Amino acid sequence: MRQMVGSAVRPDSRLRNCRREHDRSTAAGKVLKVLSTFDHERPSQTLSQIAQRAGLALSTAHRVVAELAEGGALERGEDGSWHVGLRLWEIASGCPRTQILRNVALPFMQDLYEATHENVQLAVREGTELVFVERITGHQSCIC
Repeated sequence: MRQMVGSAVRPDSRLRNCRREHDRSTAAGKVLKVLSTFDHERPSQTLSQIAQRAGLALSTAHRVVAELAEGGALERGEDGSWHVGLRLWEIASGCPRTQILRNVALPFMQDLYEATHENVQLAVREGTELVFVERITGHQSCIC
């Protein structure tokens, strides 16, 4: 009788395969997942909320958030929640597409403001949402 060596599938090997499939996201992918959890409805979140919305383990989310905070891309509020940091805004504001548009439109926006003394806003449509590129606010306006 021949014995078959190594043919049996051990339960822990299936678990390792499952973990490998779950962890296939690259480091950059995990960073984008974390950053994508922030929007106008959720400008500030707890670590648990970030992990849940990004579909990451809490320990992974903690590591990614800590690295982003170290680089200034995320900041922690006094209440312990996280929000987009100034460094991320600085990086994003250098987007060539919006810079070109802003530079071309700004003189016309200033003329419109001088004529109306009302708010003037420039936005770029991204799918069904707007990304505001520039704003000129009137003296009597309320920014809410």
